[in-house]
Amino acid sequence: MNESGAPVSGPSAQVLEDLEIVRRALRHHLPADAKPRAVYLSGGFARGESGHYSHNGRSLPFGDYDVDVVVPRPLLELEKQSVFDDLEEQLSYRSVNSPSEPTLVADARVHNVLDLRFKTPEEFHVRPPDLAYYDFLQGHRLLEGEDLVKGMKPLEQWEISLISPWRILGNRLILCLKHVDTDFLERDPTPHETLAFRLARCRLYLDLAGLLVFLLGEYRTRYDERIEVLRNSKGLWRGWIEKPEVFIDRLEKIRQFKLNPSLEQITGPALFSEWFQTAKDVGQMMPHLINLILLSKQTPTEKIFEIMNKPAGTGGAAPPTIDPFAVDWSPLVARQFRSYPSLFYRDFIDHYIRRSGRKLPAAKTLASLASRYYGSYENATWRGRKWV
Repeated sequence: MNESGAPVSGPSAQVLEDLEIVRRALRHHLPADAKPRAVYLSGGFARGESGHYSHNGRSLPFGDYDVDVVVPRPLLELEKQSVFDDLEEQLSYRSVNSPSEPTLVADARVHNVLDLRFKTPEEFHVRPPDLAYYDFLQGHRLLEGEDLVKGMKPLEQWEISLISPWRILGNRLILCLKHVDTDFLERDPTPHETLAFRLARCRLYLDLAGLLVFLLGEYRTRYDERIEVLRNSKGLWRGWIEKPEVFIDRLEKIRQFKLNPSLEQITGPALFSEWFQTAKDVGQMMPHLINLILLSKQTPTEKIFEIMNKPAGTGGAAPPTIDPFAVDWSPLVARQFRSYPSLFYRDFIDHYIRRSGRKLPAAKTLASLASRYYGSYENATWRGRKWV
């Protein structure tokens, strides 16, 4: 990033330095018949939209290094593990799938920031036409090897299902909930617990912005461009929230924090204050977003774009309300395959609201969304669809 805090066009020197160590570990530990054909960086660090924070004299990534490693053949788990063991020893970086508890203590020595995805050329090229694919095409960097992206099929926004950004937002919601602990009402969170919550909060807000610009038919991969689209839009979404300009300013502050994070010690009530504001913003929009998801089952995507771009009126901004029981789900799913811990999250929020002595209907709306999201909407809208 530059001195003004504006994003640069690519990864920082710190990112490239870290990833050079990753590349050396790959070359050193992978067998001769499994040396990488290509190594790609994608995501916020590739675009220069994610920053680093200081801890114990080190500069650490605020987020994940999203790295695709294209190898000639599938790797054995032991072959992958030798790479991760080396990187933990050299950098104290571990896989994002490692247990998170050691990363949250006050004197954390390890950090789950490596999202290394080992793929064969076939797995690299054959991808679902979703936002993850689109964002990769829009913002990736070849770190070494041959450029295999040239063989990938281009993807247009109109080819992406509305369920893709909706699912991303739902996953961000659950991750944000998981980083709010009722114990924070009796004790202060550690700096790393605060940072984990704020990272989840950043992702939730920025992907909410992504969903809104997608619904406007003007999706952008970059966070700054998403905010600019919303700032220039006079569309329906402005009627879904009390103060849209304040919401946009909050998005910009969150984007800046993603660029310039800091490791802070804050109180439990201060963390809950940030959570309640998040619950209020997201909770206000969720009933309208749910209506649009239901409407999309009966209406072409172009019609959704048209509805969303209508100016927000003073008499209510909700799209037509659709009865979920009147929607024909049968072409999409024959039965529900699995259940989710939705009631846990609903009761979880109710529990800490009672203990905090605060009342916020929007937070309960958000809890209700978690229940509905991981119930009928998860199963009925995309379960069983191959490419969503």
